Amino acid sequence: MKEIDASEILHRPFASNFLKRIGRGTAVGMATGLIVTTFRKIIDDTLQGLNVIYPYMRTHYLALGAYLIGTVILWLIMSRLLKNHLFDIVGSGVPQVEDILHDEHWMSWRSVLWRKYVIGLMAICPGLFLGREGPCIQMGAAVGQGLAEKCFKSSRHETKVMIACGIAAGLSAAFSAPLAGALFLIEEITYTFESQTWLTALTAAIASDLVTLLFFGTRPCMWLPVTYPIVCHRLPIFPWLCLASFWVFWLGFTNIV
Repeated sequence: MKEIDASEILHRPFASNFLKRIGRGTAVGMATGLIVTTFRKIIDDTLQGLNVIYPYMRTHYLALGAYLIGTVILWLIMSRLLKNHLFDIVGSGVPQVEDILHDEHWMSWRSVLWRKYVIGLMAICPGLFLGREGPCIQMGAAVGQGLAEKCFKSSRHETKVMIACGIAAGLSAAFSAPLAGALFLIEEITYTFESQTWLTALTAAIASDLVTLLFFGTRPCMWLPVTYPIVCHRLPIFPWLCLASFWVFWLGFTNIV
């Protein structure tokens, strides 16, 4: 029987594929967080300007006409960028990444990443009809695929895991909500619960959120101040609400597992 050195036993957990995957997921989360942070920053600063521009256009029709002409010009530029990449770029991007994880499609991550970034800013910043969550999710998926193919030299299966990490990290960075990003991956994209993949995606989401915290702080992305005090005689109902929420969560978790 072959003798095993003690140092080999101690190093086994740190040499496992799971820990390597966790490290790669963290890298995907940090890279996605940096890209989405700049995306959010530009949008937030521009929307602050719209709070001044929109009231101004109510009484200055020349400014309104210039705004309409500017949006038409942006529409022409965006249509030009979309022309040869319509399937990958059009819409929110969530159906495309869902097809990728279900082996029904594969994207050119370089083209998707920069086009989604530029077109997303051109659509959101002037106040056109596009939300930030879809572009952030697809950009995260592109980052995950790019790092898997170019840096990690991963197999097709591992590349899909990194894409899943990018999806969770993208939504996490978009709203500073890491748990929502990991749960979104299960509920809307994969429809399955694989513990290692989900934990890797959760790690990527947390890493992405930590990057956004460095730039935006701990204030929530969708911040609604509470101005009404809690009535004391209603406090006893909170433990029952917590128990009911835990019961619903446990039922859902047992059905997934």
